[in-house]
Amino acid sequence: MINPYGFPSPPVAAEVARSRILGTLLPYLLNKPVLRRCARALFSRSLHDPRLLTDVLVERVITPFATLRQRRDLFRFLQGISTETMREIDALLPRIQQPVLILWGENDRWLTIDHAHRLRQRLPNSQLTTLSDCGHLPQMDKPKEVAEAVSRFVLT
Repeated sequence: MINPYGFPSPPVAAEVARSRILGTLLPYLLNKPVLRRCARALFSRSLHDPRLLTDVLVERVITPFATLRQRRDLFRFLQGISTETMREIDALLPRIQQPVLILWGENDRWLTIDHAHRLRQRLPNSQLTTLSDCGHLPQMDKPKEVAEAVSRFVLT
């Protein structure tokens, strides 16, 4: 798990999507320029290394949401994430017996390290590895370190 969302509350995007007005209007309003600005804002907060935020990355991120249908599908998906669903999932976590590796960026500006520790406590057979100088997207900020940690975990 790489910086998974912290239980038991749903992400803000899910709350917005469930809003009757915003959930209906936003898929129509999120044209390409707006999507670019949103992606830049999200990734500027998510990445520890600002040099990784390139025009190419932004274009790759917004491409799956180019059409109205794709944006509406995203909002339908987000609408399905509720507090109740998150609580149900949270209640099931202690039953997972498989080994789980939790990788966490120490400089995550979306989720605090407390989320990682809580998740570690909820999953009985898990280990937490934190990465320094790393934000919410360790796979982008520290791809080599992530690959090494996953390799070590899988091979032990």
